[in-house]
Amino acid sequence: MIQKCPHCNRDVVFSRSICPACGLAAADEERGEATYMGDEARLGLAAAYTEEMETRLNETQRRGRLQTALTIGLLIAPLIALNTVGLFWLRMTFRGFAALAVVSWLGWRLWYGGRFARHLLWVTALVSGGVGITFCGLRYETLNPVAFLTFLVFGCVYLWCGWILFRSRDVPEWLRYQRHQQQQQWG
Repeated sequence: MIQKCPHCNRDVVFSRSICPACGLAAADEERGEATYMGDEARLGLAAAYTEEMETRLNETQRRGRLQTALTIGLLIAPLIALNTVGLFWLRMTFRGFAALAVVSWLGWRLWYGGRFARHLLWVTALVSGGVGITFCGLRYETLNPVAFLTFLVFGCVYLWCGWILFRSRDVPEWLRYQRHQQQQQWG
C-alpha cells in the first residue's frame, strides 16, 4: 500500500516499517495517506514507486506486456507442477524436465521480443490444448477424475494461451518495443 512517509513526505511503498526513500522507520499510525502529489509531480517526474518503464509504454504495450507475462506463466506452471510431483514421487522423467527447460527458454526469448519463440509457442500451445481436450473427449469413461480434470483444465488454458499469442494485437506491439530496447541496449 502506498503511504506518505512522515520524515521525507514522499509517497512510498513501505517495507515493513522502513521507508525506502529515506531509510527511517515509521510506525503505521505515523504514516499519512498518499497524495500522489509529492516532489515528483511538482517537477513533472514519475513518482518514486513507479517503474521507469511505466512512463515510456503506451496502453497497448502495457496490455501486451501483461498478456505476455500471463501467457508465459500459464504455459510454464503445469510443467513446474508435473516436475514437482515427479520429483516428490521419485519418478521424474527426462521428457518432463526437457519440456520445462524448452518452454522456459522459449518464454525467456518471447519476453525479450523473439518472433520465432512467439510462433513456436502459439503453435505448441494450440496443439497441446487440442490434444488434451480431444484426449478428454475420447477417453472420458476410462480416465480417473483427476486425469480428466487435468486434461480438461490445462487443455483449455493452453488453448487460451495459444489463442492470445496468435490473435492478440497487443502482444506484437510489446514484442516490438522489447526488440527496439534490445537493439538500443546492445547497439
